[in-house]
Amino acid sequence: MKKLFTLIVIALLVSVGANAQEKKTWDFTKGISSATLADLAADAAWTKTYNDDGSLKNAVLSTKGYSGEIMANGKVVKELAGLVLGGISAGNGNNLDWYPAKLRLNRKDETLTFPSLKNGQTLTIVGRSANTTATDRGIKATSTNLVPIGDNTESDIMLGSGVDGSKGTYTFKWRVETTGDDLVEVKVQTMGGPLDCTLFMIDDGDPIITSKIAYLYAGDTSADKVLEALEKRENTEIVKIDVANTTITAEQLQEYEVTVIGASVPVDNAAVATLKEAMPFNPVLNLNANLYAAWGYGEATVSSRAGFTSKNKHSLFAGIDLTDADERWVVLLSKGDYSTVILGDYFAGDDIVATDEDEEDLVAIHVHNANHNAYVYIPVESIEETPQLFANALDLLIESKQEITPATTPVISQEFKDKNTNVTITAGPGIAQPKTRLFYTTDGTDPTAESTEYTGVINFTEPTTVKAVAIAEGYTLSAVSSLDILIKEQPSTPVIAVEQNEGETVVTLSCQSENVDIWYNFEEETTTDTLKSTKYTDPIVVTSPQTVTAFAVAGGAVWSEIATQRVVVKNARVVIDVAAHFQAKQWTADNNPEGKSVANGKGMFSWGASAVTMYTGTGTAGVDPDTGDDIIVYGPEDLRPLEAVNEPGENPEWVLKSRGTCLIWQNNDPKNTNFGENEGGYYPIHATDVDPLFPVTSYDIQFYKFQANETPNASIETLNQYQAPLDIVVLANMQGGPLLGQVSADGENWTTVGEIAATGYSRMWNKSTVSYNGTDKVYVRVTQDVISVGAKVFDIYIANQGEKSNELKAQYDAEYNEVTTGIQNANKQSQKLTQAIYSLNGVRQQSLKRGLNIVVLGDGSVRKVVVK
Repeated sequence: MKKLFTLIVIALLVSVGANAQEKKTWDFTKGISSATLADLAADAAWTKTYNDDGSLKNAVLSTKGYSGEIMANGKVVKELAGLVLGGISAGNGNNLDWYPAKLRLNRKDETLTFPSLKNGQTLTIVGRSANTTATDRGIKATSTNLVPIGDNTESDIMLGSGVDGSKGTYTFKWRVETTGDDLVEVKVQTMGGPLDCTLFMIDDGDPIITSKIAYLYAGDTSADKVLEALEKRENTEIVKIDVANTTITAEQLQEYEVTVIGASVPVDNAAVATLKEAMPFNPVLNLNANLYAAWGYGEATVSSRAGFTSKNKHSLFAGIDLTDADERWVVLLSKGDYSTVILGDYFAGDDIVATDEDEEDLVAIHVHNANHNAYVYIPVESIEETPQLFANALDLLIESKQEITPATTPVISQEFKDKNTNVTITAGPGIAQPKTRLFYTTDGTDPTAESTEYTGVINFTEPTTVKAVAIAEGYTLSAVSSLDILIKEQPSTPVIAVEQNEGETVVTLSCQSENVDIWYNFEEETTTDTLKSTKYTDPIVVTSPQTVTAFAVAGGAVWSEIATQRVVVKNARVVIDVAAHFQAKQWTADNNPEGKSVANGKGMFSWGASAVTMYTGTGTAGVDPDTGDDIIVYGPEDLRPLEAVNEPGENPEWVLKSRGTCLIWQNNDPKNTNFGENEGGYYPIHATDVDPLFPVTSYDIQFYKFQANETPNASIETLNQYQAPLDIVVLANMQGGPLLGQVSADGENWTTVGEIAATGYSRMWNKSTVSYNGTDKVYVRVTQDVISVGAKVFDIYIANQGEKSNELKAQYDAEYNEVTTGIQNANKQSQKLTQAIYSLNGVRQQSLKRGLNIVVLGDGSVRKVVVK
């Protein structure tokens, strides 16, 4: 079962120490390093969600009662170092929600504590509400020794950020004011709800760090423009390495933030091979096009034409004025010739930033592995003409510097067939690691990069143990993944049998194998996903054509082959023209008698969420005719006046009514998956409950409490009459018993036309349809039966027969006739090999028309084709 974890705000504490906190910055917009991503992926305490491209969407520290430094995979998370969790009880799902650009605090009234601060130090927090429209979110100081300063001293509220983020972020700043030299702890507290924080900062933040850059050259540097540009760079230590006189190693280069390769490095120098070895593990700025051929990665070329780019927003062009040239931009690289390269296979798929004006194969600027020890090529000639390009390239490379870590551990999975098993090995989830290669063994030994390389699915007919490792560009060999491969007997393919009755078809599923579960679904694309399927227990009744997919599962682990069959219906009853639609979410606006917005779990009538008696009079003494007991008899004059609440809006179509029973509004979100699952969310019972013509929507109105020994008296009614025949389609959870579907000619006297069947489960919902086959116009309502308590109504559809119904019925009937008579059913695109088309009257047509067509094919054969 899927478990939905409530995201709980944590109390964040800066590490306790004997000394005052120095300048410190936690800048969450800097992202998450690849080393940390690997640790998050490997740690089961972190619940990870990934984007479609495999990158991390967010990670939630979901271990309840967690306290101490924030760890992942047995190591302190470096981006969160100095932050300590604590103060949350084990009962709360002590969850830290971390995105690549923000840290989300998920609950109000939680405390963020910074210990060991001294008088005069400042604390800055930057963030915004996680809700785009909320006006009560914020953060406030709870320590008396923390005094607000700056622009936000009047308010500590973070307003909604706006759907498009247009309202931006909010900055809050405080100063520590205390006496003496004692260190103090200061506290701030969240308000209202989730906050997305982008920055915590003590004083002016982290001290400036000097970058250490290696410059590789050969010979004289007296007129070296590259070295001149490097020496102008602030906060940079330049280490000059003359490769003509110095031997370098790959390990040595890892000591530098960036290695810059000058144009003077000879192609036959020993350093060239070392650079090829070290390149994946260290950021490199290459200014020497001649090395491409020496590495076997391409070849050097020269261009005299302008450099062009379609990526004018690329970070390499920050602060550079580009010339617009009709949806491309001119990049000033040189007033004369400049060095370009033709890329080989190694750099295939790179970020090509700029090329020759006319020949895109002549690459002027490209970036390889931008986020992990990147490689950048720019022409050496550009340093004099566009020095900002050189500076931007160094910034990009410094930012990409990452620790050298193992590749993500691969995943081994097995698919059971009949007495044989298919094994698949894939790269670990969540981290894009380029040029990943997988290796495996089956003899019990740990694999290496010299073992058999995985190239595709491996089939086994005997039990064995498969071990696998991964290696990727810029990463070392991964940890070993191991899986015991089993051989099992596959269940027989289910058999689909149909019994066609008037207006419905009964589908029966069976399987020759014993001790199996049979699952089925009506999905458009064939699937064996049990979350999208229903476990078969009883014959399935379908009233419209469906494609039935069935499969058997043995022991919860071995899947049969699938069976699929198109099931048609004889003379299907089609009533789909929606005349009215009740949605509980319509009641989220101001609509209750006191003019207040409806809150979750609040009552819809003046008596709120607790029922009151339906009688205001005292009644008269009487005798029960069946038992002879003394009773009180109530007449119409004793009834409480009927209270009515109309649907919000200018043209309400629905009204809620009651004489004392409660209706409450609830904020929930029913799903269309996990059929038959009765926990963690509101899910449909069967696949037949999900109908695209009558979709379920969010929120519900619940028939709640009523007075004991009194008749439940609440209802959901239409304010208008609708033409019969009609269907009342109700999407609801009704654990306590059925509701009643009723109609009335005058809105006063009601006739029950059917029971809206109870689900019998606390969470699951179903679709229930009751039909009224009259020919008059009627009001419609859904009301409680005597035993019906707790029904949660999501949607009510009033549907009758109109143009849409007639059109769909014609399609259903045509499909039924196609199956039973052999007349082909086609759409207007089915005209391949057609020689001529005629109507039933023999009139030649240019194309297929709706209805029955006589088609002469190219081979002379004649077919009848029905167009829907």
